[in-house]
Amino acid sequence: MSANNQTLIREQNGKFYVFSNVNAEAWSKQPTLSKETAECICDSLEESVNIAVAIEESEKTEYGIVLNKLIKDNSKVRLN
Repeated sequence: MSANNQTLIREQNGKFYVFSNVNAEAWSKQPTLSKETAECICDSLEESVNIAVAIEESEKTEYGIVLNKLIKDNSKVRLN
């Protein structure tokens, strides 16, 4: 059985939110994550990628690092 997960970097309003172990396909009509559950909030894409790489090195996901979408169905995740 596959893990079906990814590390997600989601940009919103100039900030980059890094989430680990996110389901790689939509789990609802409008998938939503709380900003409070982000592993970190970064000011630059470069910084967020560095954090995501470190997360992937310690907690390998099936689909790796993905920017702004869920890899299996291209769904955009809403942040609240």
